[in-house]
Amino acid sequence: MNILAFDTCFDACSACVARRDATGVEVLASAFEQFQAGHAERLVPMIESVMVQAGLDFADIDRIAVTIGPGSFTGTRIGVAAARGLALVVGAPVIGVSSLAVMAGVGERELGTRNAAEDLIVAVDARRGEVYAQAFGKSAREAISPPLLLPIEEVVQLGS
Repeated sequence: MNILAFDTCFDACSACVARRDATGVEVLASAFEQFQAGHAERLVPMIESVMVQAGLDFADIDRIAVTIGPGSFTGTRIGVAAARGLALVVGAPVIGVSSLAVMAGVGERELGTRNAAEDLIVAVDARRGEVYAQAFGKSAREAISPPLLLPIEEVVQLGS
């Protein structure tokens, strides 16, 4: 299964093409750029670039994954609209994924094995003294709280 995934929820834009089979997931190509504005202008060229690097045509895509927030309303809307548009052309189903769950998965992979008795909490600056936060259990796939918008002081309570 060939998967095209992208994220526009925060102050960056990323795109990835991966192949999933019985042995796991192999990243074929990926790109990441950090900026505060310009998601609409950069996303489609970035998707095109990773598709070329992966050596795939859009007809080869079996699934499209897009982050659906929390995050910047405008950035999230751009990503979801692009996913819907591509899905109409490609004929592949779209899967929406929490931006915090994606970060949890990356964090778990970067941290390696962690104590399964400890929660993993992802928190991202939402500005104005607040954060987007979500707690995960034994693995990043096990959300133990929904994505939340909290005052910074309350994030600590999420893990208790």
